[in-house]
Amino acid sequence: MALEKKGKINGLHGSLSQSNELAEEQLRKTINELVATEENFVKDIRKLVDQYLKPTNLPILQTAGRLLRVQTSFLFALRDAAGDVVHKSDVPPEQLRDSLIRVSTLFINKCNKFKIYSDYSAAYLRFQQNKKPNRETEELLNKNNLSGEQSDSAQSLLIKPIQRVLKYPLFIQQIKDNCLNGSVEKQQAEQALRRMHALADYVNEMQRITEQYGPIIDEISMKHSAETHMNLSELLMFANVNWLNYTENRSRPVACVAFVFSSLIFIYCPSLSKHKNRLYRILPINEIEVNENITNSKESQILFVLIHIKKSQETIYHFCCFDSEIKNHFIKSIRKAAAASATANSTNNTIADV
Repeated sequence: MALEKKGKINGLHGSLSQSNELAEEQLRKTINELVATEENFVKDIRKLVDQYLKPTNLPILQTAGRLLRVQTSFLFALRDAAGDVVHKSDVPPEQLRDSLIRVSTLFINKCNKFKIYSDYSAAYLRFQQNKKPNRETEELLNKNNLSGEQSDSAQSLLIKPIQRVLKYPLFIQQIKDNCLNGSVEKQQAEQALRRMHALADYVNEMQRITEQYGPIIDEISMKHSAETHMNLSELLMFANVNWLNYTENRSRPVACVAFVFSSLIFIYCPSLSKHKNRLYRILPINEIEVNENITNSKESQILFVLIHIKKSQETIYHFCCFDSEIKNHFIKSIRKAAAASATANSTNNTIADV
């Protein structure tokens, strides 16, 4: 009986050992595939920039160039984090675990840099919209396809960044699924996965804003000076609000969309805007005061006032948010932008005095 029990225990240990070996092998494959595909991705983006975008000087060039710099830096860091796992097939388990932790930590630390994908998605959308009526651009891009292969075409290369950012969570998911429960490497992978999912939500939301409001923002920006230029890459937050004291419509609130950029607040009212006569306000951050405590009533939790101070003139805007959390985030974003603007102005004044 004792021998039978011992045999079962040995069989269980053998099964667990075999399972761990299979998991470690899968982890090695995942890291190798991640690094190899990243190398190919960087090569593709470099080809896109050098072979297609620089010769044509398309507007998307600037964003693609920034993306190339971010991804080149990420590739160097990724190779360093992976270490010998990409060169040897027999690295010890401890070394594999260290590599897994470093790779997950790299994604956590670089996640904020990957917001460049939001800018690229917006630039790609504008490129697609502008390309359709422009046959000259399409013909020039086709001419620059030296191999003639569809996989080397500008269109194929342009979509690769959007495809790539969607693959990162899949790699991290594979790492998480093959790590031991409760291990440090699994916890790091879970944290990295949460950050990448949050990034995907951010990119998707910015894509929606670009599609819905990008053309309007671009149109209005062109009508004003460079100081009031609006770039969605500098957007801190946006929210649907009600404008309570619009002078020409005092009987009921006006539904608006409020955007807080790093240098200004943009208030846009779709319901009262026509194609050639849009209702909006542009309020420079350094000319704004915020009053969030209007009354002691429950309504004060969702009400706030913006005071636009320009020279000796003041214009007061009363707004209502849909809940207190949106209001708090909105005001926090305004104050963050104001603090950054004050710091920048102080630095510029110091440089000017030197």
